[in-house]
Amino acid sequence: MIRWLAVLVLGIAGAAQANCGAVIEALERAMQQERLAQDDIDSPDQPLTGRPMVVRINKMSWIDTGTGQYEKHPDSGANPIISALKRDAAKGAAKCEAIGAGNHRGQASDKYRLDGSVGSSLTGRVTLWISKANGLPIYQEFEKLGAGGIAWVYGSAVKEPR
Repeated sequence: MIRWLAVLVLGIAGAAQANCGAVIEALERAMQQERLAQDDIDSPDQPLTGRPMVVRINKMSWIDTGTGQYEKHPDSGANPIISALKRDAAKGAAKCEAIGAGNHRGQASDKYRLDGSVGSSLTGRVTLWISKANGLPIYQEFEKLGAGGIAWVYGSAVKEPR
């Protein structure tokens, strides 16, 4: 539940300076997708739950309330997390570090560790995997929130919640 709140409230906020261009670009690219879901999983290899915590299709978002129900909201398209990230990057208030390449669910990816001031007391450092094939975020972990993380899903695999 805390990881879910961290994603909704904090996202990837707080990263800045070196190598953050790729992170900002990946997050912006993700927000341009017509279909996006974020699934809270207990380990990187866990099968997806089929009940993502956040679903965005076109201009609508569904957020899992934690009670088995989704709340549906219009999506403005604006993302305050990306705005905050850009602002922090301009100020040099935090740090992004490329930490090598890897694979997540069979996708080659570049990994970034984000140290930041926004939300860091709750989440600690964030590690973000960005797909080499399409430049989209595919997985993220929060240092202080324990095992597991958030799987990002795109395209036809994303369905409207029921």
